[in-house]
Amino acid sequence: MGHLQKGHGTAFADFDHDGDQDVYVQLGGAYKADVFGNALFQNPGFGTNWIKLKLVGEKSNRSAIGSKIKLEFSENGVKRTVHRTINGGGSFGGNPLRSEIGIGKSREIERLEVYWPASKTTQQFSNIKANQLLKINEVTGIIQ
Repeated sequence: MGHLQKGHGTAFADFDHDGDQDVYVQLGGAYKADVFGNALFQNPGFGTNWIKLKLVGEKSNRSAIGSKIKLEFSENGVKRTVHRTINGGGSFGGNPLRSEIGIGKSREIERLEVYWPASKTTQQFSNIKANQLLKINEVTGIIQ
């Protein structure tokens, strides 16, 4: 990123809601005298498409941690599959529980599957338009 200050925490998320991952870095040291301003690096993007999914568990935990997502779409005539697992992040930084997934030049997700760990159920959705945030409830399905 071209920033020389040491950092102690990093988060990747779409802070400006334009479909690409931005980066927030907590900078400075562990001591009061080692102070430096935090930095938000805005991703200019590349004109590609995306989908954001916020899963809400009912039988599984409310945050949907452990749930698995599978997307199938075509880009330039080539079938692609993307897998994600919802997790709580890691140490020295964190990411949102919302899943932000790039789908390149594809304008539609042909198939979306969500596996819920506690209920051991899989929901399936098809023909989902790109560039939107969808909330998916474990019991009721998609909530927009």
